[in-house]
Amino acid sequence: MPLYQANNPEYLSTILFENEDTVYSYVLSTLKDAASRIQLNGDKLKYDAVYNGNLQNWIKFANTMRLKIAIRTQRNMGAVARQHITEVMANESATISTEAETAKMSFENVNNNENPYFIKYIKSNQYFPYAPGATGQAPKMSEFLFTVFRSYKDPRLSVYYDTVPTANRLILTDTLSSTADDSLRVVTYPIPYLGQPKAGTKLAGWTALAGQPDIIGGSNINSYSNANPVIYQVGRPIIMLSYAEALFLKAEAAQMGLGGSLSAEQYYYAGIDANFAYWNISTALRDEYKGRDGIKWNTTGIGFNNYLSLTNANIAADPLTKIWVQRWLNYFPDGGFDCWCLERRTRVFRLPPHTNPGGNSSYSANPTYSDVPGRMSYPLSVVNLNPVGYQSALKELGVSRTDDYDIYQPLHFAKPYTVPDWNSEPAAYDYRFIQKWYGATIQELAAAAQRDGFRYVITQTYHP
Repeated sequence: MPLYQANNPEYLSTILFENEDTVYSYVLSTLKDAASRIQLNGDKLKYDAVYNGNLQNWIKFANTMRLKIAIRTQRNMGAVARQHITEVMANESATISTEAETAKMSFENVNNNENPYFIKYIKSNQYFPYAPGATGQAPKMSEFLFTVFRSYKDPRLSVYYDTVPTANRLILTDTLSSTADDSLRVVTYPIPYLGQPKAGTKLAGWTALAGQPDIIGGSNINSYSNANPVIYQVGRPIIMLSYAEALFLKAEAAQMGLGGSLSAEQYYYAGIDANFAYWNISTALRDEYKGRDGIKWNTTGIGFNNYLSLTNANIAADPLTKIWVQRWLNYFPDGGFDCWCLERRTRVFRLPPHTNPGGNSSYSANPTYSDVPGRMSYPLSVVNLNPVGYQSALKELGVSRTDDYDIYQPLHFAKPYTVPDWNSEPAAYDYRFIQKWYGATIQELAAAAQRDGFRYVITQTYHP
């Protein structure tokens, strides 16, 4: 990206780019320098929509951001990154250490200063389905995230996402046993949540799916869960760097032996506690969740397959994997970019492909599907207005073509990754992650129906 020649009046039509490592080195050293230069008895910011003039919190923000960038760049910055991590961890009191120190951008119910989600999905009246006259759709829960939630009975499912209106819910066909006898009953009933798949369009190589009904990918768009309406509130602040994230960063640093007053396990659990507390989830549900295999430290989690059997929600016993999974879950709703960076650096999940990506077919080696992109391409304004700078960028990237439109172009911080030949993967429908929603018995279903006010139908009964 442009760095040393950016915003320099001596470089107007030709602005050269610096490489990734140079930029990250500059960012790390600048954050260190900035934190050391803030004087607590100095002048406060006249307008501070984040910390309302609290300079101590700005020091903590700079140091925690430095820790975050250093952890992200270990692969390409090596000893330099580890030195920054060690220095920050040696002075934890100067990092974000409470929920009150979470960095949030404030908004208010004032024209042009509302929460961006509110502006896009409610005020504009173009996307949000609850708004009168809306023609589009709100952001939906992904099928893979839904699979992770269901695999570990994560109570954040009902906090992050809204229930589907009863009339739009998927009607599930299930087989349940009985506590009264040894009969089996085939039943149909609606389920309150559902994730939208990225692989709704089927690839030619997935021949085993031919002729079979796709009850997930073939569902009506309104059958998928919307994000909780709380995120669209006009004055909700946008989270930039949270207390929970700071704890997960410290957990990773401690696990690598780079400092910390607590063990990696203690930071990890504290991070989960902080996330659950932020969303006002009860301690009983939190502790039950923390005790499950895959979530509990040093345990392996066997999750469900995604509905096409292309991948699964397993969580290894490896401590770093656990830390990364919880960081990923903590980033809802404002940390999409951070999720992308985490995934490219760690490949913590084997995410299913997007099988209807659209766009320019020259962007991808196989335009029928897309995996997680390695980077974004430059806008046409760079290509057209700064052609010399654009060529310098291509050189720094080391691209093998005449443009930067390869979506899998790797960056230095990212873990080396080979995109699977998804067309050759043995796809097969697997609906276990939604079956037995209310339990394995007809009695549990009947109790849930009475409690929640829905109807179920027994279509067949089998007796031995």
